[in-house]
Amino acid sequence: AIEDYDIAALCGDMCGLLDAVGEERAIFVGHDWGAIVTWNFAILHPERVAAVAGMSVPFVPRPPAPPISILRARLGEDFYIVWFQEPGVADAALAADVRGTFLNTLTRATVTSSTWSAEDETRRLPSWLSEEELAVYVEAFERTGFTGPLNWYRNMDRNWELTESVAERRVEQPAMFLTGERDPVRKFTPGETMAGWLTDLDRKSVV
Repeated sequence: AIEDYDIAALCGDMCGLLDAVGEERAIFVGHDWGAIVTWNFAILHPERVAAVAGMSVPFVPRPPAPPISILRARLGEDFYIVWFQEPGVADAALAADVRGTFLNTLTRATVTSSTWSAEDETRRLPSWLSEEELAVYVEAFERTGFTGPLNWYRNMDRNWELTESVAERRVEQPAMFLTGERDPVRKFTPGETMAGWLTDLDRKSVV
């Protein structure tokens, strides 16, 4: 179910992980969308987080309106997160040729349409990835499909609703934000969004 991938469920899974290993709290590190989960975990369950680190994606305060409406107005229906919203559409397009989907993802800036996995003369395996390594991901997603990951995107407005009660809460644990100078995320989600929202921040950047 789509709701199984909302921020409350994912943070609940992290609590369950701590319970399973018999720990009250731990240091959590997240990358990209995982960073969003770890930032929110530090706010929703502060007693379980000793420290938190986000890579690539900084802490972003709750926006004034549901995020999908903002993205649709600013970037249009073809923006990948907006396109992902209709259940079954992107799922089928990405699963039509899983290897092609991964190759295109490696050579294009972002997923944009239902033709995403179609043959593209520019797609090629980068030097840092072997055929054997790619095959691990292809096998996994041929088995599971893409619906689970896509459901994360389909909860963006739901997550906005679920976090209303903690909209003014700050991240008070020791925190670090790490990004790369050439990370494209910096262009549309700059680290400056964190100003005033993290009380103990160590900010790093790497080339």
